[in-house]
Amino acid sequence: MQKVIETARLKAARFCRVDLHMHSPLSHDWKNDATDQYTPIPHLGKTTIQSDIKEAQLAAYLDKLKQSNIHVAAITDHMKYSFGIMLSAFARKQQAKILILPGIELNVKLKVPLIDQYRIHVLAIFPPDIAGSSIERIFPPNFEDEACRCGKTSVIEIDSVAELVDKIESIDGKAIAAHIYTPNGIRHAYTREAELILEPLDPSEKEQSYRLVGDSIKNELFKFHGLQVKATTDPVHFKDEVGEVSIPLIVASDSHHVSSFGVENSLTYIKLGELNYKSFCDAMRFPDTRIRFKSNLPTIRPPRIRGIRIM
Repeated sequence: MQKVIETARLKAARFCRVDLHMHSPLSHDWKNDATDQYTPIPHLGKTTIQSDIKEAQLAAYLDKLKQSNIHVAAITDHMKYSFGIMLSAFARKQQAKILILPGIELNVKLKVPLIDQYRIHVLAIFPPDIAGSSIERIFPPNFEDEACRCGKTSVIEIDSVAELVDKIESIDGKAIAAHIYTPNGIRHAYTREAELILEPLDPSEKEQSYRLVGDSIKNELFKFHGLQVKATTDPVHFKDEVGEVSIPLIVASDSHHVSSFGVENSLTYIKLGELNYKSFCDAMRFPDTRIRFKSNLPTIRPPRIRGIRIM
């Protein structure tokens, strides 16, 4: 009976260490340089095209993920997805106890008032077995091939956040607004533009104007499946005005170097029943109970039945 109970306990939902914004050697700004505590790994040098990705490189990257004790990793290279797809297939072939989610970090210009001149970063995260041809459906017809895209300059133009999210959702993906407080984040873009526009106004006029801008920000943010924030901000998930809709907030490393893999304050802790994409999607629907940061992770294990004695 004890063995049966322990087996069942291992299958119970638990908080997993998750990083939903990680780069690979396929990103233009990937680094494999020496630091005080890091010696460059030969197989983890920068790669430019899919055909250059070899099994030794996938194995070296996966080993580093294992060493960092990450349970779920989304590989979101700038405007590229091939490394994530290949790593996911390799991990499944190796029966690794880590869920690799292929993804992409999109450079997007939204034809939305106030922020139509800004380049916004959006993470698209997909099931482990997604095909590259499916992800390509996000891009406009005749858009440059993946091998020709530059993470710095390649941009897709979309009419609205809703249209972008619909495109990602149509191929079973999740759309997360990346690092919303940084210069390429959607909230920062709104805030910066509001400051520029409202600067000439009399202070008494600014309050109402800021409120209108705030409503615009909120309307757009609530269209995403999640928002990437900093570890020290927003300790609770965003809710709508009536408190019925909750948008998950996630912390992620945005790592471009293996030395930043698995850093505690750069991870999100997501409660998963099983280590699969369905369980991940289910958890995203219930952030109040399923998503935590290091700062508010439960420290006391819940009570559990270890056995039953019949007298």
